[in-house]
This record gives sequence, structure tokens and C-alpha cells, in this order.
Amino acid sequence: MLASKLGGWGILLPGDAWELECSDPDNASGKMQSNKGESLILSIKRVDQAPLSERKHLDTIYQRAKETLPKAGAKPGEPQLVVGRATPKSPEKTVLVYQVFAPQFEKDNLRAFHGWSVLRTDEGGIYECHLSATIRKQLDWAQVLGKYLSSCLPLAK
Repeated sequence: MLASKLGGWGILLPGDAWELECSDPDNASGKMQSNKGESLILSIKRVDQAPLSERKHLDTIYQRAKETLPKAGAKPGEPQLVVGRATPKSPEKTVLVYQVFAPQFEKDNLRAFHGWSVLRTDEGGIYECHLSATIRKQLDWAQVLGKYLSSCLPLAK
């Protein structure tokens, strides 16, 4: 688990071999890599302003991806909204997931997926939780990313 007591958030990470950068409670990141060019990258970033509706916030994130990815020679696939729970007793969270298509991924036989969830803390902080998977393994990545990003929750007091 990665958590920020100052930020008031926590998230469960898939696996143990993460390189984490958590010196700033408003902007944490982590990376797990294989020697085959595969990676999982996590970021949790505080945002100053965001739509009140979680769904509108996720729509805004997807629109941002549609604008920025082509500048990097990539494009997002169709958005999928996945509803998940970290545990049977935790609240449901909506997670945005989309595949990223780029010639380099095809050339290297990689698939890339990005997932996003939004977190509002009890103190009023708003965070964008992002997990990307660039990988060869054939899994239902929408469900995998949905599962882990649904665990990006406010810390219990």
C-alpha cells in the first residue's frame, strides 16, 4: 500500500517491486519495470480545480488525452468506464480506462492501457490517480486497472 498521511489518501499497488517517489504529498509516483520493456507506472497528483461530478472529471481527463497523445504520435482508444471496489465493504468507484495506440507499441508487440480515478479527501483535496500498463500479457486490463484504481481512497480517520 502507498499512502500519504498529509494528503489524506491511500492506494493498493499490484506487487512489491515498485520504485517510489513520494517526497511531495501532492504528487507521488511509482514505477515497476521488467527487462522486456514492460512497465506499470503510477501517479497521484493533486489538482486545484476540477468538475464537481466524478464522471465529468473523468470525461475531462479523456478529452485531455485526446488532445495530448497525438502530439506524442499516439492516440487513445474508446473510453471504458469500469465500476470497482477495493474491498466488498469499500465504496464503488468509477474508473476510466482506455488503450493507447502507437506505432512503436505495435512494433515492439506491446499493448498500453491507461486508467484514471478521481479522489476527493475529507479535507477537500482533489487527486487524479493514474495507472498505466505497457505490457505484452493478454489480460482484461480494463478490469485490472479498474480493480487497483478503485482502491485510491481517502484515508480513514
